[in-house]
Amino acid sequence: MISTLILFLPLLIVYLLVKYIKLKGRVESRARDLHEAWQTREMDRQVSDKADTLFRTWKLDEEKKSARMQ
Repeated sequence: MISTLILFLPLLIVYLLVKYIKLKGRVESRARDLHEAWQTREMDRQVSDKADTLFRTWKLDEEKKSARMQ
């Protein structure tokens, strides 16, 4: 009985260690993917906000120029 336990325990430890390493790699990969997706969305939002601001500024400037010409 004890010899079976001595044989089984190291195998269980190795099995759990392998499962842990695989799971850790998957979690890191998933976290990296989520971060990259968030970063892309955030950059797109910032670019859109900046473009909107620049367009509004340009539009106001053009309206002022047009008002001066008339």
